[in-house]
Amino acid sequence: MKRHHPQWLCALQMTWLCTAAPVSGFDFEIWTHYTNQNVVSSIAEGEDEIFFGTTGGVRRYHRFRDTWLRPITSADGLPDNRVEALKFIPSTGDLNIRTQTGTARWMSRLGALTPGGVNALAPTSNISRIPSVIPPFGYYVNGNVIRGPHRDYRITDALVDSWNILWIATEGLGIGRADLSFNEMAFIQSGPIVQNVTAIEIDGKSIWVGGRDGFGVYARGISQFDREKDTWVYYEQNAIPRLDGTQVNDIVADSSNVWFATKLGVVRYGKEIEAWDTYQFRTGSDTGRLGEATSLARVESRLWIGTDRGLAVLDLQSDSIRSVGGSEIFRIRELAVGQHFVWAATQKGLFRTSIDETTWQEASTDPVTRQPILALDVSGDTTWAFAAHPPVLLISTGHGSSWRVLEIPEAGGQTSASLTASGERAWIGIDSGTIRINTKSGKFTSMSTIDGLLDDQVTEIQLEGPDIWVGTRKGLSRYHWLDDFNDPKD
Repeated sequence: MKRHHPQWLCALQMTWLCTAAPVSGFDFEIWTHYTNQNVVSSIAEGEDEIFFGTTGGVRRYHRFRDTWLRPITSADGLPDNRVEALKFIPSTGDLNIRTQTGTARWMSRLGALTPGGVNALAPTSNISRIPSVIPPFGYYVNGNVIRGPHRDYRITDALVDSWNILWIATEGLGIGRADLSFNEMAFIQSGPIVQNVTAIEIDGKSIWVGGRDGFGVYARGISQFDREKDTWVYYEQNAIPRLDGTQVNDIVADSSNVWFATKLGVVRYGKEIEAWDTYQFRTGSDTGRLGEATSLARVESRLWIGTDRGLAVLDLQSDSIRSVGGSEIFRIRELAVGQHFVWAATQKGLFRTSIDETTWQEASTDPVTRQPILALDVSGDTTWAFAAHPPVLLISTGHGSSWRVLEIPEAGGQTSASLTASGERAWIGIDSGTIRINTKSGKFTSMSTIDGLLDDQVTEIQLEGPDIWVGTRKGLSRYHWLDDFNDPKD
């Protein structure tokens, strides 16, 4: 016999389905996010996982697999990456999460996030006394503080799990872990030391990451990500001699050095000697008027330096910087090196010089290259340039060839941008996400937080084969564009 459900029961079921429906997350098979997860607020023990609330989302450690799982971030639907408190409910397998701007619930048995949760969830310390452990050399535990060689780190939470593992949450040192059978502690750090990522450089197995102050956080250091070992190294300004600038606008690596364009000038890291130097634009010299370094281009025995008020060059043989006369009227937004030329994107148009010369001239007499250029990329003889008024992508496929113009109305009104390109694909990072362009067909699609970005304000973008590295004000992401069906086809 057919049963008829009362109308109120049907309504109740529909209400439950609506409230329990998971937040539609990003495609984690094509996105990997790296947020600063070294300020840890709380720890919770689940069925198979240990959860850590951080300023970069929720970290997850699978104890049976002995591996770190992808974190839960704003890309999954978390209201905010700044997590303040966690509480695991054993009866349901749910993790209640309170962030700076809202709450959510992670259903660990379904691997899905839903909005809402326990608003009154308060931060609690799981134990009042830290067992005696042996931290790495140079660190020691003093009550609720970890004393370090350069600064101290407050302990915000601690937990001894059911496997007799001690976990410690710290303010800036990441997660402390010690097997109490041996008592030796290690600190597990993750993500770039900066939150607002403004510069990325791909250097073999390493990814160098720099940032700027902003959004309530400070760019106190430079990060190096070893992707073979999946480990992060941090270089903090106050802890390293002669590392005087960590407000980074651009990074360029060569076989011997890594160069950083900073607010104070140019910083160099020597790979073999593992030492730092800072070349400052000093008052009283011809470089004193240059302002901050905005971009770099390394070629032969020179390092070209773009600044807010002109161009400079570092002669690597004499190890000295001089300004380029007549360039003080130009704001250099970006530099790039091709097969035959070094290119400069300026507010007065596109300029270039031969790689073996030092004399700069307009890239062409075509009016399209004489408008303000915001971003630039070069590969071999092909040059891509982005102008925002009107918003167009300019493409030249060889020396002396005419410039092709692709209109991109969705990129209008920008004051800054980032551009990366190869073959018949170009990506432009703007304040509302990224725009992906098929330069052969002229078709383009846009991408925002709905599609997986950590934040809509994209500050830097770099292509590496089938992957794109994206810097935003909330962290670093790797996007495997080759497998994205939304990529504009011919």
